[in-house]
Amino acid sequence: MNGLKNFLNKKILLIFPIIIFNGLFFFGSFISGVQSSFGNRFYENGWFIDGQLILLNDSIMKNLSFTIKIAFITTLISLSIGIVGIYIIYQYPLIKQNLKKLLYLPLLTPYLLIAFFMMYAFSTSGLLNRILYALGFIDSLKQAPIFINDLNGRGIILAYIWKTAPFIILVLINSLENFDFRLIKIAESLGNSKFQSFIHILWPQIKNSFLYAGIIVFTFIFSSVEIPLVLGPTRPQMISHWAYQNFQNGDIIYRSRSFAMGTIILILNIIITVMIGYQLLGQVTYEKNN
Repeated sequence: MNGLKNFLNKKILLIFPIIIFNGLFFFGSFISGVQSSFGNRFYENGWFIDGQLILLNDSIMKNLSFTIKIAFITTLISLSIGIVGIYIIYQYPLIKQNLKKLLYLPLLTPYLLIAFFMMYAFSTSGLLNRILYALGFIDSLKQAPIFINDLNGRGIILAYIWKTAPFIILVLINSLENFDFRLIKIAESLGNSKFQSFIHILWPQIKNSFLYAGIIVFTFIFSSVEIPLVLGPTRPQMISHWAYQNFQNGDIIYRSRSFAMGTIILILNIIITVMIGYQLLGQVTYEKNN
């Protein structure tokens, strides 16, 4: 009974109406999408393409491989930038507050605006290549490196790094808000180098946040559609781009394929979210008990 009373006294009850309201729309849409993915009198069964399960289809496998490659490379680069950024902050802690304000700027920039800026700056006749041509680095715009709609997805990777690298740095900064930096000074007074102090004292404080931020970034890129839609190639496509195009296709029979792929992406996101939430809850419980 005491546990129930404590639960009822919590302020979380104040937001229950909006949680229920949004939950009804979410689960209603989810159930409707799953139902439509199996087809009806207008749609084919979207879980099978030419008799093959959707994830085993050759074209889908190429798109899936392309999506995983883009998400993995972007996440790896963003994590590398994040760890370098937090190391610089560790070396010069006075820049932290000003850097935090600067890092919020790309986070507040809409993805479509970033995509159009990328097209303006990095297209074949874009600003960067015109500068390279004017400086004599290339003899013709035909020799310019291709970043937009290229088969390696370099434009997509650059656009995502713009947003995800600052996000990771901010997550790592926030994970150190309650960290006592006097421990580092004590370690250095005992003979530790700055790098040793970073590895043995600071890294254990940020490694979980580092891992979770990487998982969040990978999952987000895997399911995001705006950047691939504007900057991605027509073949292969990222999975989210493929699903969106099938939904928008004039031939309505392809729509169930979009619902099937959307269901797969959503289930993947839910599983990863639950796993992260479970791990975080376990850490909070462990810290309270100790």
